[in-house]
Amino acid sequence: MCSIKGLQRTLRKRLPAIDRWKRVSVYRFDDTRLPEFILPAENCFYIVWTDPKRRNIHPYEYKQIPIEDISEVIRRNRDRLRNETVAYK
Repeated sequence: MCSIKGLQRTLRKRLPAIDRWKRVSVYRFDDTRLPEFILPAENCFYIVWTDPKRRNIHPYEYKQIPIEDISEVIRRNRDRLRNETVAYK
């Protein structure tokens, strides 16, 4: 499953383990729902985290990734989801 929807499902399953953000969405460069603060680039997709859990001065964070790398991003996030170890700071 190498799709935007599949990546979004995987990231939403990981959200309880991510202590910084409450919400995550994934958009293609040509999506009409892409937030206005992002200037889209051709053949990219965007992961957008919103609603900080704690006092965070930044209301959002996003990452631009080339579409050809989607399978690697999905694989990495699935591995992190299945990983039983916890990283402490």
